[in-house]
Amino acid sequence: TNVQRIVSGQLTLFGRGTTGKFNVRYTNTPIAYDTTYNVLDTDYDGYAVLYSCSSVIPFGHTDFVWLMTRDRLPAGDVLQRAYGTLDKYKISRTFFVETDQKDCETVAPPIEAYDPTEPSQRSELPKEEGEAAEAKPEDLRKEEEPPKAEEPMAEEKNATE
Repeated sequence: TNVQRIVSGQLTLFGRGTTGKFNVRYTNTPIAYDTTYNVLDTDYDGYAVLYSCSSVIPFGHTDFVWLMTRDRLPAGDVLQRAYGTLDKYKISRTFFVETDQKDCETVAPPIEAYDPTEPSQRSELPKEEGEAAEAKPEDLRKEEEPPKAEEPMAEEKNATE
């Protein structure tokens, strides 16, 4: 859609240790509001499952669940562990919607910084008598192709009771 949406707020952690519970107070929305999020499970490398429940007066409440992965096309075992968390908390995947991120831009890998103290980065330029060879950063950059974009996997459930 090429529409950039920025939501900002203040994040506050609850409890001590590894409770995985935090509150966000959104400040740049038409009406400032607070939402509590619970990290139901994460392996810190491949996925995280988050849950939030918000009151919708006078209708009841709305449950939100996010299954987030680091890879656009996560491996089957990563999805199975995440789905296992949903099953553990009796969360149905019926209302999940896969986020379409096909046209999202991918960020190019960072260019390696030039380190003149690193022997592998020293230039092989010929030296004049009494003069040290100087490596130029542009000579040291590697020509690399950006990584191929894979399909992202982010699912969200929104059911109102």
